[in-house]
Amino acid sequence: MKRTLAASVGLVAVSLAVGGCSGAGAGAGAVQEARGTTAMVASEPSSVAMEALISGTLTLTDTGCFAVTSGGMTYPLQFPFGSQIGDDGTEVTVPGLLPLHVGDEISGGGGYLHLTEVDPACIADNEYDEYAVWQTLDE
Repeated sequence: MKRTLAASVGLVAVSLAVGGCSGAGAGAGAVQEARGTTAMVASEPSSVAMEALISGTLTLTDTGCFAVTSGGMTYPLQFPFGSQIGDDGTEVTVPGLLPLHVGDEISGGGGYLHLTEVDPACIADNEYDEYAVWQTLDE
């Protein structure tokens, strides 16, 4: 009986740890809009950094959401905490970088996740229904 209980508690702990990495149930952060363009921005600094490489060309989806395109796949992009969309909607300033524009190459750390509570302009429309969550800059 004690062994079964310990194994069950361990399984629950592992499930919670793995589930926490999946992004399931995670919100898309703050939404910033300017002149018909939408940017998702982390609403608070992350206490844990994911290490997947987020890289590709900064683009806009058909609905006007900033995204990153890599390998023929487009992922709506959540910018790092502190980023700010420009008043004209054509650029995003990421702390530590010059303003970014559509067509610029980006690279940094983060993850590809399933997000919930996403602004309708930023709904993922790719094979995996995933979003690029950019957390850290390449040094």
